[in-house]
Formats: sequence, C-alpha cells, structure tokens
Amino acid sequence: MSSSSTPPTTYNDTTHKAPKQDSPYSGEGSSGTGNKSRRGWTRFLPWMAGLIAIPSAYTAYSVLYGVDEEDRLIQNDDTQALYRTKSTPDLLFSLAILKLCSIQTLVHYGPKALGFLESIHLSAPAYWVVKKTFFKNFCAGTTMAETTALVESLNKESIGVILDYAVEAANGGKEQWDSVAENIVRTIELSSKNNDLAFSCLKVSGLTSYSLLERLSANIEIVTVLEKGGHASQVGGLQPLTPEEQEELQQLEHRLHKICQAASHHGVPLLIDAEQTWYQPAIDNLVISLSRRYNTSRPLVYNTYQMYRKDTLRRLHHDIDEARARGYLLGVKLVRGAYMTSERERAASMGRPDPIQDTLADTHNAYYQGLELTLDNLFLSGPGGQEVKDKDTKLAAAKGAKALSPAKRGVTGLMVGSHNENSILRAVDQVRSRNIDPRDRSVQFAQLYGMGDHLTLHLAHEGQRVFKYVPYGPIEYVMPYLFRRMQENTGFLGSTSAKERALLRAELRRRAGVAPSSLPSPSPSPASPSSPSSVSEKK
Repeated sequence: MSSSSTPPTTYNDTTHKAPKQDSPYSGEGSSGTGNKSRRGWTRFLPWMAGLIAIPSAYTAYSVLYGVDEEDRLIQNDDTQALYRTKSTPDLLFSLAILKLCSIQTLVHYGPKALGFLESIHLSAPAYWVVKKTFFKNFCAGTTMAETTALVESLNKESIGVILDYAVEAANGGKEQWDSVAENIVRTIELSSKNNDLAFSCLKVSGLTSYSLLERLSANIEIVTVLEKGGHASQVGGLQPLTPEEQEELQQLEHRLHKICQAASHHGVPLLIDAEQTWYQPAIDNLVISLSRRYNTSRPLVYNTYQMYRKDTLRRLHHDIDEARARGYLLGVKLVRGAYMTSERERAASMGRPDPIQDTLADTHNAYYQGLELTLDNLFLSGPGGQEVKDKDTKLAAAKGAKALSPAKRGVTGLMVGSHNENSILRAVDQVRSRNIDPRDRSVQFAQLYGMGDHLTLHLAHEGQRVFKYVPYGPIEYVMPYLFRRMQENTGFLGSTSAKERALLRAELRRRAGVAPSSLPSPSPSPASPSSPSSVSEKK
C-alpha cells in the first residue's frame, strides 16, 4: 500500500487542506494585508446577502403555495407536537438549507468552487455565505463558548449532546495536534456538567499525520495476511517506522491517553470515529488498546463500525469474542458509513476489490445483523451506570420478551448512529423485546445536528436515550464535515431528508393556516419512504 506524507489538497468528501495561519477567513489576506483584504471583499456583501435572501423568499412561497412530491411521504404525523419547541423562523431556515442540499449540482460543484476561490484568495466571501447558511444549520459555532446555549437547549428537551471539535486533516504538526487534543479535553470538561446526557468524540486523523496512520495500517494488513497463511508477495514487505515516526506514534498515544483519562475522570464516554480503510486498521488497534485499559467497569471508549464495508460484521464478531476472552467491555457505535465514493475510487485505482457492500440491501442486512449481535451481548449498566447483575430473565419471559442470555456476560455498549427510520424503529423494537430499560446507559441513539430532527424528537418523546452529534470549530477546518452533510442530503424522493422536508413544510403550512396544495396520486416508488438514497451515513 502506498504511503504519502500529505493528503490531496482538493476538496472532496474526505479531505481538506488545512489553511495557513493567515487564512482569509480570519480577516488576514494571504499577502498579510488583513485590513485591506477585508475592505476589498466587503463590496461583495450585497450580492452575498442576496444569495441568502432569494432562496429564503422562494422557500417561504413554495411552502405555502407550492406542490411538492415529497408531501406524499407524510400521512398522520403530528407535526404540532413534533416541532412544539421550534420557532417558525427556525423551521423555515432548516427547510431552506435542506432544500439547497437537495440540489445535486450545488453539492457537486460547491467544493470545487470553494477550492478555486481559495486559490485566488477570495475564499472570505464564500466562507461568509457558508457560515450564514450551511455552517449555521449543521454546526454549533466556531468556538466552545458558542455551543453552550445549544447544549442547554437540547438538554431541556432530554436530548443529549455529542460535542465534537470537528477539525479534520490537521497536518500542521505537533503543536496543532496538541491543540486539537486540548480542545477535546475541554469539550469533555464542559460536557461533564450533565454527563448523563453527554458524549465526546474524536477523529484520530485530527491528532496525527495521515502518513503515520497509513504506514501503520499497511503493516497491520501485511501481518494479518501472514497470520492467515498468506504469502508476503500478496501484500509486499513490512515498512518499519522511522525514528521520527516512532516518536510521532508515541506522541499520538500520549494524546489519546490524555483524552481518555479526562473522559474517565469526568464520566463522559468517548466515541472514536471511523475513517477510510487505508487508515482504519491503525485506528482499530489503537481503540482496542484503549478499551482494554479504560473499559473495565463500563463502556467508556466506543469504536465505530461502518456496516457498508464487507468485512465489518466479521470484525465485530471477532472484537466481541476478544473482549469477553480478555475481560474488558466493547463500546460499539453502529453506522452505515460515510466514505463510499472515495473508497470505491481508491480501490479501483489500485486494482483492489471493492470494500463496499454490493447492494444497498446488503448494507441494510449487515446493519441489522450488527444491531442484533451487539444487543445479544449487551452489558446492562442501568440508569446509574453500574452493571445490572440480575438480568431479570423471569420477568422478561413473563412479559413475552426475549431475555438476554444468562450464560454470557454482557460485554457491549451500543450507540445506534442512524438517520434511517426503519433502522431506528427496528432498534427500538429490539430493545423492547429484550426488556431493556430505555434509560440504560449502555444503549443510545444518535443523529447529526441539523439532520433527522424529526427522528431525534420522536425518540426523546418516547423516553429513549438520544443524542445530537454537535460539531464546532473554525469554519475553514470544518469544511470536509459540511461537504459530507450536504452530500448525504441529496437523496431522491423517499429518503429520510425528503421526509424531513415534507414534515417541515406541513408544520409551516399548519402555522400559517394554509391547506396543502393537492397532489397527484402516488406513483410506484423504487424504494420505501424510509430508505436512504445511498449507503452513506456518518458517525
């Protein structure tokens, strides 16, 4: 496997070049004449305001009087109860942004356009527009202080928060990686004010270089092949770490332990995001090592399992068996996956097998199997976070519920990361059929901030433990995250985002006292209303 010192610098679904310290967004032009540069781009303010005002006005008109095929997706949903805590301007803004995200041309060319503007030192106007629109909808702010009001607001609705310092592709070196680690520790400290409704999270690629993760992963892959009886010619030879890489690895481990120690001290569980296949073996090894040390009394460190990969279900089976054999707990965050395009492109370019499931149905099946496997091995911790010794199998049987196997000690904690309505309903049914207390801290659900709000609110109203993944950080560093969110909302009629838009329109019409326009009779749809348009679904 090839190794490179830096990732590609073009905008796409996985990478983003870290800006220099004199980023135009900070008010300093690349030439160093900050005030002059700032005065220069302010002449664009009128048309930038128009870029926001025109779509908003069009959205308001179409909400009240337009006909939209997506309106078929809702039937008897009680939008008044669902959105009772949301203001009308908030609903209108969310609908406008989700509608913009559904425009495939904008999503496809937006990253390229922003990359071009950055190359000619005109990214500041573009960042201004992004901050007032997409960033505002999907992120909590640029600083930790800006997240406080949102965290308190969500907690009041019994919705937990996964606060994320969403810096990616941070190839700035030791000082920048140390800074990212410090910010993550501070998010843990802030979250601990209400640790029953708090998780933290991190991306390992924000704490070290891509080249180190790729080198480690390549070596792990080679060792795995050899252990299975393969020949070195199949994968090439081992690439020993240089002294500099060994030092970088030690520094990475130190940062991870520092973060985990803070999470343990404050009682805030930690989700570690999945990344691309050429980095993931190193990440998996690091997470398992951390789990052995910190997951002794409760699942504290959670690894992320992307079920759109063909090998993930097998790996989940292995990790559960390994945790039971070695006496530690395994935190499992189940998602479908977020890097399908780049995974397939890289595999094709290198002549390797496609790592992604062949069909969407295969991904769904793997997700459901992973869900049942994790619940079958669940470590019941109870509302207070301590292990439930008596799994009350007699009570479960009396209620007709499926009891957890008393022969096996539970070893897993579960975070169901999904915007797929069918997946969520299935998970809730599985939890109920096992007679699991919905307040148990070993089972929870999560959706991204700015997406799937109808799912989150419904789960909260049902008394389930549900969380919003809330990113924050300097806008120039959060762009890769924003682009993935835009891509995930370009689904066809029948996707979760389409239903969410229909629900928002219905509530806005109800508040305005306007009856929805008549729609043509439904036509056969190739997918169910709850099926995602692709297997792409993040952490």
